[in-house]
Parts: sequence; structure tokens; C-alpha cells
Amino acid sequence: MFTQFRNWGIKTKIMSILLLSICVIAVAVEIIIVPIMQSYFMNERQIATRQVVEVVYGILEAQAAKAQAGLESTAEAKSRAISLIKSLRFSGKEYFWIHDLSRPVPRMIMHPTVPSLDGKILDDPQFNKASGKQTRSEPAMVKLDNQNLFIAMNGVVEAAGEGFVAYSWPKPNMAGGVTAELFPKISFVKKHVPWGWVVGSGIYVDDVKAAVTHVKRLIHAASILFCLAAILIYYLMVRYISKPVINLASLARRITTGDYGTQLPVTTHDEVGLLSESLNQMSNQVQQKTHDLETANKELQLELTERRRAEESLKASEEKFRTLVNNSFDVIFVLDANGVFQFVSPSWETHFGFPAATVIGKPFQPFVHPDDIQHCFEYLTQVMTSGLASTCLPYRVKHANGSWRLFIANGTRHTDSTDTPLYIGIGRDITDEKRLEEERLNLERQFLHAQKLESLGIMAGGIAHDFNNLLAVIIGNLELLSGMQTGKESPSATRLERAMQASLRAADLTRQMLAYTGKGIFELKQLNLNQLVKENCDLFRMTVPKNITMKTELAAHLPPVQGDAGQLQQVIMNLITNASEAIGNEPGNILIATGVQECDQKLLNYSRLDEKPKPGSYIYVDVTDSGCGMDKNTQQRIFEPFYTTKFTGRGLGMASVMGIVKAHKGAILLYSEPGLGSTFKVLFPISAGPHYSVPSPMEAIVEQHKQPTGTVLVVDDEEYVREVCREYLAEMGLKSLSATGGKEAIDVYRGHEHDILFIILDLTMPQMDGVATLRELRKLKPDAKVIISSGHATQTSAKNFRDDMPDGFIQKPFQLQELRNIVAKLFGDPL
Repeated sequence: MFTQFRNWGIKTKIMSILLLSICVIAVAVEIIIVPIMQSYFMNERQIATRQVVEVVYGILEAQAAKAQAGLESTAEAKSRAISLIKSLRFSGKEYFWIHDLSRPVPRMIMHPTVPSLDGKILDDPQFNKASGKQTRSEPAMVKLDNQNLFIAMNGVVEAAGEGFVAYSWPKPNMAGGVTAELFPKISFVKKHVPWGWVVGSGIYVDDVKAAVTHVKRLIHAASILFCLAAILIYYLMVRYISKPVINLASLARRITTGDYGTQLPVTTHDEVGLLSESLNQMSNQVQQKTHDLETANKELQLELTERRRAEESLKASEEKFRTLVNNSFDVIFVLDANGVFQFVSPSWETHFGFPAATVIGKPFQPFVHPDDIQHCFEYLTQVMTSGLASTCLPYRVKHANGSWRLFIANGTRHTDSTDTPLYIGIGRDITDEKRLEEERLNLERQFLHAQKLESLGIMAGGIAHDFNNLLAVIIGNLELLSGMQTGKESPSATRLERAMQASLRAADLTRQMLAYTGKGIFELKQLNLNQLVKENCDLFRMTVPKNITMKTELAAHLPPVQGDAGQLQQVIMNLITNASEAIGNEPGNILIATGVQECDQKLLNYSRLDEKPKPGSYIYVDVTDSGCGMDKNTQQRIFEPFYTTKFTGRGLGMASVMGIVKAHKGAILLYSEPGLGSTFKVLFPISAGPHYSVPSPMEAIVEQHKQPTGTVLVVDDEEYVREVCREYLAEMGLKSLSATGGKEAIDVYRGHEHDILFIILDLTMPQMDGVATLRELRKLKPDAKVIISSGHATQTSAKNFRDDMPDGFIQKPFQLQELRNIVAKLFGDPL
């Protein structure tokens, strides 16, 4: 094809170039320019749509701010926002709509062109038109297979807060209503978190295509004008260039045939004229020198060309190799058969700190770890003997700072120009790669372990809640039966007492399960750990066998911590019990020590809790034993619930320790080796302020109260729990009414509002729970006295209430005296 083109005439060449240019321009318009314009217009329209949606989102934010500031109610703010947005239009006919985040299918809040959708659940199959979605994290539309378009929109805003969704939708008619035909559309949607709304607007794809078509027509018109201009240029070029060039070609043909006497007339002083004059001169001179010059020129050109090619090739090869070696991040090095460095690249200094000049000429042994020299020699010998390329095992190379870096190399044998065998290798520092890989594996193990513990925590919390409901019935009935016994020494009274003790131990087990979940703190106070240890020291010694000696080393002037005295006592008790079991029947020692320690982040990162506290000053409690110690596997699992190495253990003691320390925002450090004993260091943050004394566990406080009289409403979905509460109230001289749920409680309270003294309200109930019931009761009577009853801990239950706080909490299972105490507090009686 190219050879044929070279043989064409000037007219044909100019015409072919002209036609080719026109074709290239036409193809470029259709294939490149038009798609770019369409993409540009679509992108501009999408940006414009996003901007107007942001403006409408600002309206929602402004109305929500007014509602939050109390300038108007939330309902009024929402109504005003809908009214403002419904009338807004941009680009003539584009509008905005609002739907909510209801699951599984959203509900339409407002649609200006299809008002029949307002308030409806958008689950009609006609909405299954979503074809794609795109968030900021996605470079292009993700294809959707006819998904419900509103569910797709909610999926986009739940994932990224905002984004685009492609689907089909009717167009609004100028006279009102919408078309029956569906058109492709791309909408931008954004989530309004305070109200749980999604606001959106979109553009129709065919509107963008129409704009592109209009511009395309303009380009075609311009192209036609360009073709006409090109034809005119072609005519002038053929007229003023072709004829003189033909004359020049004719003269050149005569010269090639040896006719040097022909002369061309010089009529112009342009390039063609100068060329004609030059040809005339050449014709005169070439006749005399042609033979000699041709012969000499051929010989000289041949020699120079070959030499130039060889030099340029060698120079380019050397430059390329030098650039590659000098800029390579990997280390390139050359050894002789004895392992002496003949060359190392500059990256050796980058990785190992030694300048390349100080390495060349030295054997490799001083730079390699002594334990790795032997297999490096074996590898070098293998490559130099076999001549085959291979990779060595990783080995350690000395850094200038004295550390060791892990290195791996691949190389082969090479013979230089003097027939000297050399080893050429390329190596890489893989120290950081190995460290990152180990860190990644360690993070994976920690993540899986955290997931496991979280699942166990959720399960333990749920079981504890259900058990507490059951135990409330058991303990209540046992206590009521015990009160009916006339003979305290009768066999039936003894059996009741045993059953009560077993039930209380079961309640204690559920408290440990709640403690593991971190939800078992009941009352936070400023405490002195030294005082807690001293006042409970006799109790601690009672749990230790006689073959074990227990000592204390308590630091003077210990700052206070904020915590629950019973929970912290439980931590120390469980650690002492664990230490005692580790010592067993052999003589041993347990040391309890306290003090203040300044902890940096490096130390706190060793905490056995997933959540690491911040650096600072901490109060510590150390429990050290001389027992059997623990291996790594036992240390990893010691705080797992239900894990125990003892045949009789339940595996909850250390798990509850972890939960209590976690709830107190502390840390746990463990130091142990098999046969050398163990030390558990528990850290608690220092709390500012005065501290309170810790009640002794051996003291029994008998409280006398002046009980009120009246009627009490008991609300619980468990029948037996209601019965126990009513009998407790009867023992206290109070009348009672009962309700099985929130709605029934409201009806009962409405009918006996003036008779009801206070309400005992269960937190967890079907249909209407305790939070919603309390809210409705306070609407009937703002000062209604309510005690919340729950199987969860007090603090966990309190988190469910934000605006309307109850007057008291009581945790199931509870006994009659506990109910007396909280009723006395409720009515302000002194304890």
C-alpha cells in the first residue's frame, strides 16, 4: 500500500491526503468527540442535579434545626419542609421527591408529579426498574437487575450517605400528570439522618442525548464548510505546485540518464525557483565529478554507517544497564567464585547502610549472619557448578546500625570477557514484608478472637436476662413459703433454705454472666482499693486453703478510683481463687499488692482487653501466685467464658473479671510461665475527688422503714412474676392491681389514676415495652411514680431512657427486703 502511494502523482497524493483527513475528522467526531460531549453533558447534568439536591437538603437541615431548637414541633417542621420542596422546579420541569428509610420497603413521603404515591409503601412491581447505582467510592455505575428502585436508593444512602441510581420513570406532562411511557432516568439521592428521609431528583437521559444531537448537527455543518475550504485549497495547490514540480521531475530524469546539458528557466524566487537553480548548477558540476565522488562516497558512507551503528548500540546498551542498576530498588551484586564482591549497586547502601565502595573487594562472610554463612556457601557453589539460575533461602545481612535484615537473592553464573566465572545476583530486603505479614496474621487472629468473645457476650447477656426472670419467680415463692413456716427447725424449712441458697447461687451465676458482658456495674463510687483489700482481707483468707500463705503489700497514700465496691471485690476474689487453684495441694504463696504506675501506650497494648485505654497514671492490683503457671495457649483462652482447666469449674470466674475491668475502663496484664507461677496486674484509671469507705462484706445492716399505704400497679408479661410481686406488696401492707402489658397498664391506670400510689413496670415486654409504657403514663400524669423492673443490670436498663427517667430501678431476681428498700427511697424515708 505504501509503495503504491509513493508511485502516485502529486495531484493524486494531495487528493488522497485531503480525503483521508476528511474521513479521519468524520470518524473522530462520531467515535471520540460525540461520546466525550455526551459524557460531559451527562456529568454536568449530574453535578447540577447533585447541587440542587444539596440545596433542598439544606432546607431539610434548616427545618430540622428549628425543630431541635424548639422553635416549632417536628411535625410542623416536616410539613413546612414538604410544602417548600413540593413546589420547587429546576430546568423547567425537573422536580424533587422525598421517601423514608422504612424496611424492607420504603414509604413515599411526597411526590409532586405522582401525588397518588404519597404515604404509600413502594412495593409495587412497577417500581422494579432500577438498572444501576453509583456511590463516591465506585468509579462507574454498578449494574442492577431490575431491583426495586426505591430499595436501591436506600441501599446507596445507607452505604455512603448519597449517590446516583439509574432506572426508568415516566415524564411529567405539560398539562399535568405523567406519561404512560417510561424513559431512562438517573437520579441523585441523599439521606437526611435526623428524620430518616431520603430526598432526590434526577435527569432524563434522552434530554441529554437531545442536547448532544443538536451539537452534533452543528459539528457536521462545520465539517461540510471545512470540506469546501479543503477543495478550494486543493485546487490552488494543484495549480501552483504541480506544474513546476513536474518540470523539476523531468529535469531530474534527464540527469539520471546522463543528460547534464538541459537547463530549467528560473522564473520565481520561491522554493521551486531555488530548487530549479540548484538543479541547473548540479547538472553542470555532476558531469565532472560523478564517477570519483560516487566511488569514494560509497566506501566512506559504508564504513561510517557501520561504525556509528556499533558505537550507538554499545552506548545505548551501557546507558540502559547503568540506569537500570543505579535506579533499581533491588540490590544487584557480583561475586567471584570465592565469594568476594566485584560489584554492588547503590541500593546496597539504601538497604544496609554501608556505602558500595566499602563493600567491593571484600568477601561476603562479614556481612552475613554467622548461622547463615554455611548455606550461602552451599548455594553459591551449587550455582557456580551447575550454571543454572536459582533462588537461595532467606538469610540475614548486617545493617550498619548493628541490626540484621532478612534478605533473599536470585542469581546465575556468568563468564566475562576474560573467561572468569562470576555470580550475578539480584536480591531484595524482605524484612518489612515478613513483619507486615506477621502483623496481618496477628490482626486476623485478634479479630476472630474478638468476634468470638462478642458472640459469647451477647449469648451470656441474653441467657442471664431470661434466667433472672425465672429466678425472680423461684426466689420469690421460696421466700414467701419460708415466711409461712412456723417451725424454723422443721425438715421442710431446712429444705426451703437449701433451695433458697441454691437459687441465690444461680442468681450469682447470672450476675457473673452479666459481669462478663460488661453490664454488671450497679453503683459507682469513689473508692480506695487499699481500704477495700484491708476490710475484705479476712474474707479473702477464708477462700484460701491452709497450705497457702497469703500476704499483702499495699502502697501508702493510694489515690481513689471510681467503681462498684462489690464488683471490684469480686475481681480480687476471683483472682485469688484462680491463684489458689493453680497452687493446688502443695504449699505455696499468694501476694496481693497495690500501687500507682505510669503506663505508656506500649505497655497498655499488652492488655488482654480488646479496647486499649489511653496512657496515663493508673492504680494497680497485683495478684501473684507460686503455682503451676500457664502455657501460651492457656494464657490466650484464660478469659474466655466457660473455659476451665479444672474439672469442677464453670469457667466464668476469669471471664467475669474481664467484663468488670472492661466496664471500669481498665486493663489486665498477665505474666506467666509454666512452673514459675503467674501474676495478674489489674489497672484502674485514677479518679479525682473524695473517696468513700467500703462497706464490710461481713456486716449486716437491718433497715427499718416507714412503709406507705395504698394501691400499686404491677405490670409484667410473666404471670408468675406478677403474682410474686403482688404477694410481696401484700406482705408490705399494700394493695395491688396487675396488667399483662403496656396497653392494658395504661387502661388500668386511666381508670384508677387517683388510687395508684406507684407502678412496678417490667422493661422488656412484647408489643409495648417499658420505655413506651412509661412515656404514655407520664402523658396521663407527669409526676407518676414508676419503678422499672428488669433482668438486666441497673445501668444497662437506665441507658434505655433518655427523656422520661423512672423514679427507681430494681433488678430481677429481687427479694422482699430489696423491694422494701427501694419503696422507702421512692417516698423519701430515711434508710
